[in-house]
Amino acid sequence: MWVLLWVLLVLGSLAVFALLARSLWRKSVVLGRELAVASERFGAINDQLEELDTDEIGELAVFAVPLTLRQDREWQRIKRERARRRAYRRMLLNPPR
Repeated sequence: MWVLLWVLLVLGSLAVFALLARSLWRKSVVLGRELAVASERFGAINDQLEELDTDEIGELAVFAVPLTLRQDREWQRIKRERARRRAYRRMLLNPPR
């Protein structure tokens, strides 16, 4: 009687193990397919990035020094302010009719 019980327990545990292994195998196959799709998409995006002219992009702000960015932004602000003042002076000297 005890032998039959142990045989049933072992067979039951083997069946559960087989079901878990099959489930894991199916999930790994689905993951492999998703990784293949992601790899293809990444390859297409990488090809598009390589086609871009890096001179047009310039340096990315993420990799720039924060102090340099602040100085550039301040310089741009000063240039806009000077251009605004010049336009105001031109308008004062030659008012619209």
